[in-house]
Amino acid sequence: MKPIYRSVIRAVSLIAATTTVAFSQEPADPEKSEIAELRQQVQDLTRLVKDLQQKVETTPAAAPAPPVEPVLPPADFSDAKAAVEPPTPPHEPDLTTDLAADPLSAPKRSDSSIFNPEISTAIDSVASYSASANNANFTVRDIELMVQANVDQLAHAYVVFNAESELDPWTKTDPFNEVSLGVEEAAVETTNLPYGLAVKSGQFFADFSRLGKVHSHELPFTDRPASLEGILGGETKARGVELSWVPPINHYIRFTAGAVDNIGAEEPVTESLETLDGEGSQLFASSTNRSFGDITYYTRAATIFELSDSVSLNVGADYAHGTDFGTRELASADFKLTWIPDAASFNRLEIGGEVLHGKSDGAFAPDALFAGNPTHGSSTADGAYIYAEYRIGKQWEPGFRYDWFRPEVWAETDSNSDGIADGLSRSQYSQNALSAYLTYNFDEFNRLRLEVSHLTGDSGSFDGHDDDWVGLLQWTITIGPHKHSFQP
Repeated sequence: MKPIYRSVIRAVSLIAATTTVAFSQEPADPEKSEIAELRQQVQDLTRLVKDLQQKVETTPAAAPAPPVEPVLPPADFSDAKAAVEPPTPPHEPDLTTDLAADPLSAPKRSDSSIFNPEISTAIDSVASYSASANNANFTVRDIELMVQANVDQLAHAYVVFNAESELDPWTKTDPFNEVSLGVEEAAVETTNLPYGLAVKSGQFFADFSRLGKVHSHELPFTDRPASLEGILGGETKARGVELSWVPPINHYIRFTAGAVDNIGAEEPVTESLETLDGEGSQLFASSTNRSFGDITYYTRAATIFELSDSVSLNVGADYAHGTDFGTRELASADFKLTWIPDAASFNRLEIGGEVLHGKSDGAFAPDALFAGNPTHGSSTADGAYIYAEYRIGKQWEPGFRYDWFRPEVWAETDSNSDGIADGLSRSQYSQNALSAYLTYNFDEFNRLRLEVSHLTGDSGSFDGHDDDWVGLLQWTITIGPHKHSFQP
């Protein structure tokens, strides 16, 4: 207590002395009563100081406290000077306020960068050569720009812009053909619904089939199988709403249901009419408006079986029905078997495949109506593919693929050879493709792939030829966290 009183005495003495000096110099014309009152206050204050001094001298001195290791606040590099100042000795406590040693936490700082979306890019370049057409092409197949972010704790949104060129080894590319940037996907999906539910809305790749919903540059091989390309119409691009449910049970299983305008980025082979000029046209008629009955409804069920610690099996099945252009039905079933021989290594065997069926029927469009010919009809297509690849370490990944495709095709005919279509014909052909490919992964952002395919078919399936060898060299790079969400 003695040091504290001593500090108090010093402070009071200083105040008293200062006040005495100040009032020793009388103002020019003060009020006498006011001066007397102030002098009385100074005398009372002096008397109080003497009493306190007498009490301090009569109080026994307390034992000095043992030295205490000072507890410094967490290092704050914004105030390095305060962090390195030596503490006040314990026998002479400093009663002044030290803001650097204030136990209160520093005020929270808001960082607006957490609201910035993730922006990434993928560039997919393919060089191709067709032996039958003796044609070499250099194609930038995909330039994708993806912007995505969490809207809040309830939703996630993303937009994918794409400048895409068709991969056609048999036709000479036009170096001056401009490719415009368009919106490939723009959707919002929930992230925090109860009971395993999730909703997606906007323009997206519908959860239909296994590889139909995968972007071209993320396929396990370079080109999309003809069965997927022809029956689905390329990627499963759609606009509408999709609901998925993962039941809260021990075994993983997912159910998906959707309502969209259509499925497919391009016109499927079952809805296409081959014209004399080779441009193609719509085979089936469509109404001017889309009623609820014209909407395409689809469903998918998928599950995963853990056969052992190193082997898993994914299976799925799909069905879709819609009446936008005629009545269209789609069905598929897929699987993927994965074997990881050593969990500590990157080696992995993957075998996957899919069986697809498509059918369209209805009244023909005006371009398909000719005197004496049918006014309505149907078209079917069947196909399947299977592939196997083995990843060796981090870099090398060889594989092969077999693809089978058998569509029915409606085409215009010119019976009198005058260059004007005067009828229709329906035919069915099949084609097969056996491909071998080798992928080299420089890292997760840079990949090089070489693919060689032997194609066989009939009806001049490959630029008028029934047999062809095609070579593809693919170089894919990604900039930033470019990953599309994928459901098995």
